Amino acid sequence: MIAKGVFPNKVTFNTLINDLCKSSNLEEGFRLRDWMLATGVAPNLARKMTEAQNLLKRLMQKGVALTIVLYNTIVDGYCRAESMEAALLVVEEMEANGMKASRIAYNSVLNGYCKMQKVVSAEKVFAEMMQKGLMPDVVTYILLDGHGKVGQFERF
Repeated sequence: MIAKGVFPNKVTFNTLINDLCKSSNLEEGFRLRDWMLATGVAPNLARKMTEAQNLLKRLMQKGVALTIVLYNTIVDGYCRAESMEAALLVVEEMEANGMKASRIAYNSVLNGYCKMQKVVSAEKVFAEMMQKGLMPDVVTYILLDGHGKVGQFERF
């Protein structure tokens, strides 16, 4: 398609990602989503993330063990779609299923709140992260520093 000079649009990308997810090829679906985002095409993330999470639940019901990478990807997707409550529910679900929420998941949530300029919520997440023993890493500080430079934070 691209070789013939036709670049995929939002509909094309979303159709391919949807088909990959339905065929349980999640990692390839997430790779295609990342490429789509890198090319500047914006998907309907909130709907797609809900579909992806429903697929993950079906896989769990069939006995497929979900990895921390998949959980982190779902959290990040919800954050990019500004569906912060859904992202936090996935973090809770991750912990309820015996996985410790990762710094990557918390960094995604922090970034989501920062982009939405919800400083108080970001501060609460940062405090929760620290309380759970997840010390900030370079990415955490880059996120907070970047948002601080645009005047969002004074207290971090």
